[in-house]
Amino acid sequence: MSCLQLNGIGKGHGGIYKSIDINGVYQLDEQVQCESFKAQGIIRADEILVKDSFDLDGICKSQLLKAKRVNFTGIFKNSHTLNCEKLVGSGCLVAKGVIKAKDIQLTGKVKVQGSMESDSLQLNLTDKSFFTELSAENVKIRKEVNHQVRLSLTPRRKDCPLIKGELVEGEDVYLDYCKINYVYGDRIEIGPHCDIEEVEFQESLNIHPTAKVKKQIQREV
Repeated sequence: MSCLQLNGIGKGHGGIYKSIDINGVYQLDEQVQCESFKAQGIIRADEILVKDSFDLDGICKSQLLKAKRVNFTGIFKNSHTLNCEKLVGSGCLVAKGVIKAKDIQLTGKVKVQGSMESDSLQLNLTDKSFFTELSAENVKIRKEVNHQVRLSLTPRRKDCPLIKGELVEGEDVYLDYCKINYVYGDRIEIGPHCDIEEVEFQESLNIHPTAKVKKQIQREV
C-alpha cells in the first residue's frame, strides 16, 4: 500500500493509501481511504475515510468524513456526515447533516444546520454560533473568555447570548450565553445571560440571576 504525499497546488486522485500527507492547495477527486491523513493548507474532498487520525491545519471542505480521531485548527466545512470517536477543533466548524462523536471539544465558532450527537460535548465559544439539535450525556456550552485571537471584530454587548439553538438534550447540562428554544435534561444549570423558552428537568434546575427561563417543567422521577 502506497503513501500519497502532495506539495504545492493541484489535484489528487481517489484511492486507498497507507497515509496521506498534503501541504498546499489540493482537490481530492472521488473517495480516498487511508490509515492517517495530515493536511496543511486548503483541501477540498468528496469522501474521506480514515482508519486512525485526521489532522488539519488550515481549511478543509468535504462531503463526508469518517475517522477515529479528528483534530483541526482553522476552518472545517462538512456538508453531509461527520463520524468519529473524538472531535477536537479550534477555529470554525461549519456543517450540515449529522455529526456523531463520543467526545466533542470545540473552541471558537460553530454553524451546524443539523444534529450533533455525543457522549460528552463541550463548546467554548468566542463568536456568534448556531445549531439545530444537540444531544449528549454531558453538555457544557459556555463563552470563552481567555482567548488570544477573536474571530470577529464586530462590537457586541457583553450580556448578549452568543449561541442560538433549537434543542439541547442531555443528562447533565450547563449553558451560558445561550438562546435556546427547548432544553431537556436530568440535572440542568442555566448560567449567566441565557434566554431559554422552555426547560424540562427531572432532578435539579439552577438558574443564574441574569438568565431568563420562560417555562419550567419538572418530570416525575
